[in-house]
Amino acid sequence: MTPETISQALAIAVDLFEAGIHDRAEALLRRVLAADGSNTQALYALGRLLRDLGRPEEALEPLTACLSLLPCSAPAALACAGALSELGRFAAAVELLDKSGPAAVDIDVIKSLLAKAGDQANQEGRDAEAIGFYLRLAGLSPESAAVWGTLGAVLLRSGDWREAETALRRAVDLDLEDEGHARRLADALKFQGRLEEVRELYRRHWVPRRASRWWPSSGQAGSIAEVSGPAVQASITKLTHDVEQLTYLDSLGRLPADAAAMLPALRDLTAEVIRSGRRPGDVFTLTPEQLAPVRPVYNRMVHLADPRLADTHLADPDVEGAAVLNPDLDWSRIGRDFRDSVAGYAVIDGLLSPQALAGLTRYCLESTFWFDLEHPGGYLGAYLQEGFDHDILFAIARGLQAALPDIVGPHALRQVWAFKYDQRLSGIPPHADDAAVNVNLWIAPDDACPDPDAGGLLVYPMKVPAEWSFDDYNSINPRFDAFIREHGGTPHRIGHRRNRALLFSSDAVHATESVDFRSGYLNRRINITMLFGYR
Repeated sequence: MTPETISQALAIAVDLFEAGIHDRAEALLRRVLAADGSNTQALYALGRLLRDLGRPEEALEPLTACLSLLPCSAPAALACAGALSELGRFAAAVELLDKSGPAAVDIDVIKSLLAKAGDQANQEGRDAEAIGFYLRLAGLSPESAAVWGTLGAVLLRSGDWREAETALRRAVDLDLEDEGHARRLADALKFQGRLEEVRELYRRHWVPRRASRWWPSSGQAGSIAEVSGPAVQASITKLTHDVEQLTYLDSLGRLPADAAAMLPALRDLTAEVIRSGRRPGDVFTLTPEQLAPVRPVYNRMVHLADPRLADTHLADPDVEGAAVLNPDLDWSRIGRDFRDSVAGYAVIDGLLSPQALAGLTRYCLESTFWFDLEHPGGYLGAYLQEGFDHDILFAIARGLQAALPDIVGPHALRQVWAFKYDQRLSGIPPHADDAAVNVNLWIAPDDACPDPDAGGLLVYPMKVPAEWSFDDYNSINPRFDAFIREHGGTPHRIGHRRNRALLFSSDAVHATESVDFRSGYLNRRINITMLFGYR
């Protein structure tokens, strides 16, 4: 073909391409390239055509050849990067545009490619590469909370707590409403041991949801309580507990008079629901008519007890936990028991000092932070991220880290919760937890449980495989059930005792025994759980 016929062929090929006659356009372009393999117009046009036909792998050859002949061509660079992107080779597309110089860079294109390259590396666990892409993307999108949040999440996973904190603080500042960014920032702070800051961060989110007319302080939170979304989920377990708790507070003179005036309506609602025949743990939605008379007190922070009140004789907890842990415990023996057992566990009787035990018991009996009712077995939960956050808990955790430096010490406190149970329920089935070490502490009276050998935990002489995921081991499923039947053996039975703690490896398979406690609010089984570190 002569230069003139090549020029004519190119023009015809473009017309055919635009008319949608792709096969003839492709054939003509290949004829041109057979005559003149270095014709950049034909190379570029063929590459574009093949991309449009969904053949990016084939498009790469002519586009790469075109770019090698015209290294400063922005259209060729962008087309080549586009083909790489369509093949899922996002990092290679970014690298290509970087090498092609500023003329080739379309900011929106490079931002899209950086996001895709970062997401791909993130999903494949290549943290260092993902961080590099997200850092560049954050530089181009400094006002994007989502970008900073994703960067922070990867930094958190990589173990760079301080850099994760920096990125996540930026995300939180840019989007105050996104609780996901706040939760991850809290995790970064936990790994640095900055629990008091974690508490304040969580409170920004849960206080507006749970504030009442009487808390944070009387007369100041009424408008917050009215405008925040109503807590309309209920169960017989929750309603019965709340009647008992508010009645108890009223008997102590700690329930405000206008809150006490709503107790009859709460009792009537509870009786109505019981008559309906629902099971205790079934969760349902309160109707507007049911909710209206009890809304100011139901599932809100009406009263938050202080464990350090004068009649407990508990001074401000020492930051190292010395004021809360029993000074007579033999921590060397406890450590040996843990290391010598197959499952990795040790029983600690008398964990807390008498004053700390009294203060913690008051805190759990009086505080109305039992917001979590999503447990069909018949128990309620209170969590660090929603009010279960007093200094006494931090002091206990820090004391355990100091007392057991090789078992608990290397691990950050990741979660704290308490469960409060109905007097009778079937317990929690075998499971393991997503942590390195668990500490469970019971604080109900000894005589609340008629059988001194019951009401506690079963610990199986086995650990779940390290490669198992959370879903594999945190609830009963066919795979887990078969594993327990094959490897479980006879579980160790640890009976309930007041102020008894169980220290165990989170990989250990364990179960809560059936609960059969005496009636009465003060006899409800209460356990506090602390999770340290990761598996």
